[in-house]
Amino acid sequence: MLLKNENIDVNQTIPSGYTALILASWNGHQEIVEMLLKNKNIDVAQKSDNGSTALSVVEDSKIRDILNAHIAANNSSNQGS
Repeated sequence: MLLKNENIDVNQTIPSGYTALILASWNGHQEIVEMLLKNKNIDVAQKSDNGSTALSVVEDSKIRDILNAHIAANNSSNQGS
C-alpha cells in the first residue's frame, strides 16, 4: 500500500491546501483517518490555505475523538523526550 512507502508525502496538499487527513476528517472517512494517523510523518496540525485543520473541519464525534487522542498521545510522548 502507498502509505507504507516512506517516500510518500502524507501531508501533500491539493491546490486549496487541503491534505488527505483534512479531507478524510471533513467527509467522515474514519478508516482513512485511522490509516493516515498510523504514519509517523502525519501533521495533524497542518493548515489549509484558509486556515482549516483536520480537527477544525471534523463533524463526526468519533473522528474528533480519534484526532484528539492522537494529539494527546503525541503531546505526552514529546514531553517525555
